[in-house]
Amino acid sequence: MSSEPITLAGQMFTDEAVVLRDAILAASGSQIEFDASAVKFAGTAVIQVMLAAAKSARRDGRGLKILNPSEEWLESLERLGLSSSDIECEVALQ
Repeated sequence: MSSEPITLAGQMFTDEAVVLRDAILAASGSQIEFDASAVKFAGTAVIQVMLAAAKSARRDGRGLKILNPSEEWLESLERLGLSSSDIECEVALQ
């Protein structure tokens, strides 16, 4: 079970990465979901926070899912040689 999706802002620079990190740390449930429909730009710091969240989720057996990824979100990942599959992960079966 997941809590409400974390909505990613339209323009995500370093300051938003700190806010995102805090939202991830406060998230509860077996899966963390992110609504990326409004993203127009996601900087490297934001992507790094998401990769760290994915690593932690995999370690802890939690899921991480990107909902409604905008084209710009996908381009931000591609710019760094990444894709959604580098971030998303499934809840581990107990």
